[in-house]
Amino acid sequence: MDWLGNRKIAIVSIALIIVWKEIGFGTILFISRLEALSENLVDAIKIDGANKWQMLLNLYIPHLKGIIVFYSTLIIVNMLSWVFNYVFVMTAGANNTMVFEMYVYRQLFFYTNRWGGSAASLLVSLVIVVIIFLQMRSRIELSEEE
Repeated sequence: MDWLGNRKIAIVSIALIIVWKEIGFGTILFISRLEALSENLVDAIKIDGANKWQMLLNLYIPHLKGIIVFYSTLIIVNMLSWVFNYVFVMTAGANNTMVFEMYVYRQLFFYTNRWGGSAASLLVSLVIVVIIFLQMRSRIELSEEE
């Protein structure tokens, strides 16, 4: 099967490659945070009669909340800023794999449209700044809860 040549699945193939690359770091983050969880809390919630779903919703997810916010923000920023590398190397923007950074690249270097490329790159930068601001605000709220 032509994974990168088929217009319908090319961008999905690239997305799966990026997920495969990033899943290891996320796994390490989540496992290390779960290792920091006190056994006393786990034993206490078991003694209270909680089933596995209640343990997940009332113990594990609140304990992982900071890591979830951090990792999801990291993935979003990586998708906005690093996806260009994968698309450029694998397909050069062909077969419906045109991403925003590829658009900026083509505007600046192929079409020599400095104004359009600059405006698009400024838009990408603003989106990343807003995402980082939201992540910082949620981190502050999480630290106030603890």
